Amino acid sequence: PATVVLPLMFIAGFGGGLLWAGIAAFLKSRLEVSEILTTLLLNYVAIELVNYFVYGPWKDRSGGNFPNTPLFAENAWLGSLGWGRLHTGFMVAIGMAGVVYILLRYTTFGFEIRVVGDNVNAARYAGINCPTVILITLMMAGGMAGLAGFVEVAGIEHKLHHHLSQ
Repeated sequence: PATVVLPLMFIAGFGGGLLWAGIAAFLKSRLEVSEILTTLLLNYVAIELVNYFVYGPWKDRSGGNFPNTPLFAENAWLGSLGWGRLHTGFMVAIGMAGVVYILLRYTTFGFEIRVVGDNVNAARYAGINCPTVILITLMMAGGMAGLAGFVEVAGIEHKLHHHLSQ
């Protein structure tokens, strides 16, 4: 049922993005490798990984030569909100914006994120564990990117295809 499938997809999207961004987060926080470079390069790896699955083991064999997965079952679709392409994934985006706002504005960790973002040297001097803040922040951002992918796939496309990330 949708009450089971959609939350599992939500968790898988967030978890997958979190783990994927964790590679760049680890490299940035522990080895001081540029997160811009690593995330840009990891994007190409992710694109090729999706291509492998949609051209290979997950390809829809029912007809046509288009590289995509079979259409998801309807219980794995986000519900529509009225007409057009607006769907309940809009609520996910609004909810995540609210969570980020509250986190950054009203929590100690949010304050640490802001201080590290403004001036790493001042954050170090203030006793903030900068590598940990960087690691967690980058991983949470990756998780939210994974949620964006979940919303796109479950809300609009209803399948995975090779042009999804373009």
